[in-house]
Amino acid sequence: MQTNPYAHWLMIVGVVATAAGIERIMDQPGERTGATMTALILGGAGLFLCGRAVLEHEVYERLPMSHVIGVVATVALAPFAAHLSGLAVSVAAGLVLLGVAVGESLRMRRRPVPVPASS
Repeated sequence: MQTNPYAHWLMIVGVVATAAGIERIMDQPGERTGATMTALILGGAGLFLCGRAVLEHEVYERLPMSHVIGVVATVALAPFAAHLSGLAVSVAAGLVLLGVAVGESLRMRRRPVPVPASS
């Protein structure tokens, strides 16, 4: 089975971007986020979820709705991020990721992951 190599890169870039944003917030947690910080934190979380959704689509031939909702949530939060502190934006991104993880956990209890189709 050949999977899309870009899925892994999207996830890696998302994790690195989020980590860079969080590191900067640790220095100044009360400072309001600008466009760069918003892109790093929320964009990084969204990129990770996109990469994970692409990977799951390639391997299991399904698009996880929890990931789609998570990406939409990160995009929807972006306009409000300018009015929030960096700490609040990072907590919001963390809550989105936590929501996706809980959603996937509940889905796995109802329907286990199918065995990948062999090529």
